[in-house]
Amino acid sequence: MAENLKSKRVTREIIRDTIKKEQTLDRSRLTYVVADTLVERYDDAHLESQLKKIGLMTTKNIHEALDEYILKHRKQLEKEGLKDEQ
Repeated sequence: MAENLKSKRVTREIIRDTIKKEQTLDRSRLTYVVADTLVERYDDAHLESQLKKIGLMTTKNIHEALDEYILKHRKQLEKEGLKDEQ
């Protein structure tokens, strides 16, 4: 249970940091940057196991995590001047 909470927290942090850095809610752009961040963050030997652990193995997983984050934090993101571009 604690491992799952930590994994969700890591996923949220990566998405939050990516949105702040990119200043966009463009799902395609964010997906690309999240994937690039994951490759940079984890070395080749541990990349696959870490992606499984945090639930971001596929583009679909990244999209779902982005959508969930944006829905949960929509009001705060709008206060920061970010609007969904889709």
